[in-house]
Amino acid sequence: MELVTAYLYNRIPVETNDINVKTFHHLKRNGWYTDARTNKKFTMLNKRIEIDDQWYRVMIRFEYNGFLEGEDVFLLSLPCPFLITKCQPVEGISSARWKDTEVYHGPKLGSVLGFLQKGVPSAVIEEVSNDLKQYVQYN
Repeated sequence: MELVTAYLYNRIPVETNDINVKTFHHLKRNGWYTDARTNKKFTMLNKRIEIDDQWYRVMIRFEYNGFLEGEDVFLLSLPCPFLITKCQPVEGISSARWKDTEVYHGPKLGSVLGFLQKGVPSAVIEEVSNDLKQYVQYN
């Protein structure tokens, strides 16, 4: 991978500070859903992405950073995406069940480039980046 390409994948396409709470509404209207582990300190959103007949569950994480101009503000946790999980639908009564087959933790990999080195397709990273560019709002 060229040095410039590696730099571009590691660079977040949006500001990571002062993210408005309205961002979550816009992301959820466009394929993202709240992770069950969301709490007061962290809001975590997931999205399932299919690339070449392989499913990935991608997590982005926002840390609560206080109150600004009358609204809650958040920081985007890095690296972004924060977590990527290879998964497959479980055959059966409901298509809402999924089996995780491999998990990649961003903090353990150190950067977005780490996901690519582990074999995650760049299209997954690009889709997350495009969603962030399109839907993140700031205070």
